[in-house]
Amino acid sequence: MTASTATALQNWTQPDGPGMPLWALVSAVPDAGLVVGGNGRIMAANARCLAVFGYEPGSLVGRPLELLIPDHARRAHAGNMAGFLEHPTARPMGRPLSLRAKRSDGSLVAVDVSLNPISLASGRAVVVSVRDISSLATRASQLRESERQLKRLVEDLPFAAVSIDNAGTIRYCNAFLCELSGYDASELVGARWVEVLSPPSDDSDRMWLKSVAGDGFLSRYESPLLTRDGQTRLLEWSNTRHMNEHGEVLTVTCIGEDVTAERMMQREREQLIQELRRVNAERLELLGRLTCAEEKERRRIAHELHDDAIQSLTGVGLLTASLRVEDGERLKVRRIQEILSGSISGLRRLMFELHPASLGHTGLTAALDKLLADLAGETGVRVRFDAARYAGDVDRAQETCLFRICQEALINVRKHAQAGSVEVELSGEEDWVVLLVADDGVGTDSLSSAAGHLGLVSMHERAEIAGGRLTVESTPGRGTTVRCRLPRHAP
Repeated sequence: MTASTATALQNWTQPDGPGMPLWALVSAVPDAGLVVGGNGRIMAANARCLAVFGYEPGSLVGRPLELLIPDHARRAHAGNMAGFLEHPTARPMGRPLSLRAKRSDGSLVAVDVSLNPISLASGRAVVVSVRDISSLATRASQLRESERQLKRLVEDLPFAAVSIDNAGTIRYCNAFLCELSGYDASELVGARWVEVLSPPSDDSDRMWLKSVAGDGFLSRYESPLLTRDGQTRLLEWSNTRHMNEHGEVLTVTCIGEDVTAERMMQREREQLIQELRRVNAERLELLGRLTCAEEKERRRIAHELHDDAIQSLTGVGLLTASLRVEDGERLKVRRIQEILSGSISGLRRLMFELHPASLGHTGLTAALDKLLADLAGETGVRVRFDAARYAGDVDRAQETCLFRICQEALINVRKHAQAGSVEVELSGEEDWVVLLVADDGVGTDSLSSAAGHLGLVSMHERAEIAGGRLTVESTPGRGTTVRCRLPRHAP
């Protein structure tokens, strides 16, 4: 060590020496601070060197700076140091260099370094500030890895991913969009979206781009995408804006799902539903005509029975009553009269079942009351009829429908239910009328559909034609409940 170097070291290492201002300067450095002389030896070190290098500041003074340089970089460092001293220029921190320092235990630490040349009486020297950036380097490495993972994730997405600027220029696109559109990424990046991927006849993308910088920005919308081979795919986009601190839009990230097949299936499904509705409407119209024809035929047969068979039988009965017969023949004549009377009663009951005249005269309640009276008289089943909440004001067609459904339900009670009692309730609910037929019989899975009766299917069809709904609840051993709900006025 030369005498001048020793004097400079004394000035730098003794707070009360003539070098006090420079000592105060290096001590004020917020990082590990060193003063290195032109000979490459450390002339001063501040207290933060212990945390960064693991050396006590005093132990570094007088030692060569190479002590803190990794072994593999020492040769290059010697040349760099000589060049710096020959042409000294301040070097700030923050330059993109990968620097390492060697600690006292031999480990390496990532650092950033600033260099500031100064002039001393003994010659040129350098103030070196060293900052430990190992945690920052770790975070930067983690960030780069996260970015790589995110990029891999975006590339592997089964969705189109694209980033565009506020002018609509593509800045990034993933592999899925390239595969979907038929373009390479090199052809898309830098191109304007609407000029490459939007059909010329569609303005949805152009309109959306106008909203990017405004309050009317759409975070979700659908638009067609024109592929390289001229096909059109429909994409549903989810969009996120990225802004600067002034609220200006920098880029927009768009994630698009190809919904072409889904929308096609949806259109086909809607067309099928419309077709089913049309077919069902035609079916209901046909059923309505058949029901109307059936009622007309019932009415015609009932009239013929009244005008022909019953009148003839009644005439025969009157003639028989006027006969003068011997005492031995009176029993036979009386038997004939009983048979005629029974036949006339049976025909009148059949007439009522075919066409209840009371529907047109005294209304639905009277017709249902007679149905129940006939059931009780013929089978002994206990009946109860409640129409207290029925106010009338129902179309004739709706009354006929309710009568036929109740008639079919009571036929089931008569033939299959083995019931001890049956309850019929007729009530009104605003614009609706409700018929309830409940028995306590053995229960069944379906109503009778024997020849001459409508059966369960026909009951449902009648209710559907009338614009209502019919439900049947039946539990073995606990009876059957039929509930029909119709609008007061026929559709």
